[in-house]
Amino acid sequence: MKNYPYYKSEDIKNLRDLIACVKQKWGANDAFRLPDEKGGGEINISFEAVAADVEAAGTALLSAGLGGKRCVVMGNNCYGWALAYFAAANSGGCVVPVDPELPAADIRNIITKTQAEVLFYAGSCAEKADEILDLETNTILKYVFSIDKSSDGGIRTVFDLAAEGRALLEKGDDSFSRVEIHNNAVCAIIYTSGTSGTPKGVMLSHANIASNVAAAVKAVHFAPGDVFLSVLPYHHTYECTCGLMVVMLWGACICFNDSIRNIQKNLARYKPTAMLMVPLYIETFYKKIMDNIKNSGAEKKFRTGLKLSGFLRRLGVDKRAKFFGKILEFFGGRLKTVVCGGAYLRPDYVKLFGQIGIQVLQGYGITECSPLVAVNRNKCWKFDSAGMPIPCCQVKIAGGKKSGEILIKGTNVMLGYYEDPARTAEAFEGDWYKSGDIGHVGKNNFIYITGRKANMIVFKNGKNVAPEELESELTKNDVIKEVVVLARSDRDGVRDLFAYIKVYEEFAEKHGALSVYEEVSKIIGEFNSSRQAYSHIKDFALIKTEFPKTTSKKIIRYKVGENADV
Repeated sequence: MKNYPYYKSEDIKNLRDLIACVKQKWGANDAFRLPDEKGGGEINISFEAVAADVEAAGTALLSAGLGGKRCVVMGNNCYGWALAYFAAANSGGCVVPVDPELPAADIRNIITKTQAEVLFYAGSCAEKADEILDLETNTILKYVFSIDKSSDGGIRTVFDLAAEGRALLEKGDDSFSRVEIHNNAVCAIIYTSGTSGTPKGVMLSHANIASNVAAAVKAVHFAPGDVFLSVLPYHHTYECTCGLMVVMLWGACICFNDSIRNIQKNLARYKPTAMLMVPLYIETFYKKIMDNIKNSGAEKKFRTGLKLSGFLRRLGVDKRAKFFGKILEFFGGRLKTVVCGGAYLRPDYVKLFGQIGIQVLQGYGITECSPLVAVNRNKCWKFDSAGMPIPCCQVKIAGGKKSGEILIKGTNVMLGYYEDPARTAEAFEGDWYKSGDIGHVGKNNFIYITGRKANMIVFKNGKNVAPEELESELTKNDVIKEVVVLARSDRDGVRDLFAYIKVYEEFAEKHGALSVYEEVSKIIGEFNSSRQAYSHIKDFALIKTEFPKTTSKKIIRYKVGENADV
């Protein structure tokens, strides 16, 4: 599919530029849509109002002597989270977003290491915040604020700060507008989720983030009138950069999903036109759709509809909304586009969603790159690719090989790891960041990811296997939900492969333990018959509980098998 010129984007240099740009460009349009807890309706917040709130809250931070300080933000996605982030970053500070599901001791360690003096937190994290404060022996935190609209216990909120700042602005305080933003200064320290070891503090500058935001807008197109339902956590760069800042620069509106349990209700309530997801969401929705079709006895009708719809589309007639209206109503009835990243997504999922009327654009990113590196475009995409590099960066394969470690260079690449010069040096080959991801670059610069270098299994005979390739192949059936392939070693090195397997709950409920084991054995046997002997799965264990995961739904591989419920 032929590529085409980039879309237009404002040339923003920092997050101050971002807020000024969206205010000037989108003004009275809705930036956020929130539930009105009292009236039962909705509250719309314009881009002008966002800019005013950021200036006011930032002015209050400066008045309190907190300009330029490190500020931890902890809590679920909400307008207060975004306001705290922009107010701190645009008053010369550095934001440290943390995963609210981390143990209090781990969050306290981050606070101590980064010397953060301010903590913004949601009411849902109040007990954890109290625990963090109780753990303080040498007080580092000087100020604590809530990101909720109101709070208990006399804790001031970020909205109180905004009110205080507005009063200061009325008196002529122009300190916020006079703050000089240094584009290459550290704007955020993001601690990685640690799927394979010790978390690292990724230092991102204003320029890193701003260039990534502008490049994303050039690569993929959305517009005012689009409504995004935010389901992924802001403390991850994927949602923070792409699901918050990029969406704002598009001029689209953001609504929040308050809980995974309420996603169906919020899809119906906000009727989004677009969403950012990780593969687990796509896989879950796919399974639910197919199960509903099978359980209603409409599988033949559905397959016929796919064929007829496909035929009509080739003639230039699109009847997907009519043929698959009931399925689309599951997503609120207006969902047209999903941008998916974070892990491998099976091409057949992408294809089926496209067939029913929802375009899935896969992307590739990494925290150290702010995070977006590549993405499929609205009118130039491939089912099985992670897309093409966005215009702020370049991609190549290490050593000039056809396949190998992906290297990245560009304005979006991090400054380094916080207080860790040794690991920073290890992460670069000259100006090129070593991603640790294995893949290749195909025709028209499309990128294909095949695994992680750290997960690569090397056998005694020198052969190697990317476990992710085996895992994606094994989950193509309707029985295996998730699988992790690991190496079994002896004193001489890796001797064979072992798999931990989780089957779909529905299948396990309908069949006895013996039948489940026999079916999985059959699948493993068929899988092995199509592969070379060294990459055979020699043995497996069925687990009953979910694999340990990060909040972005990535499996924590080094924890698999520690307490497996087999």
